[in-house]
Amino acid sequence: MGLFDEVRFECKLPFDFQKLGFFQTKDLGCRMENYQVGKDKKIRQYRYTKSGHRVGNKVCPIYATMRFYTLRELEADKREWIELSTTIVNGSVKKIKLIKREKIFQKLSKEKTEK
Repeated sequence: MGLFDEVRFECKLPFDFQKLGFFQTKDLGCRMENYQVGKDKKIRQYRYTKSGHRVGNKVCPIYATMRFYTLRELEADKREWIELSTTIVNGSVKKIKLIKREKIFQKLSKEKTEK
């Protein structure tokens, strides 16, 4: 297990992925930092103060192809793994592509089925 950075997307994403809230990535430094891709498709880093206020809005001058991942719950025993690939040029997302969308079925433990 490792550290991930969290990325929230406000720009349009493929399918209905807007509802997912956030994705994780290991392509931004793995320091548990927070990033946001705004409606203008610019990637910005931000953080929260001890009092819970969000600060920071500077565009990150990134040139890279990055992968973002999330696992969403569909039903009690079903989840879906989603991977996106993005091309970022000078802090601006140029392309978002779905790489993988895979349903994962988990057997419910005996405890859960007896309740």
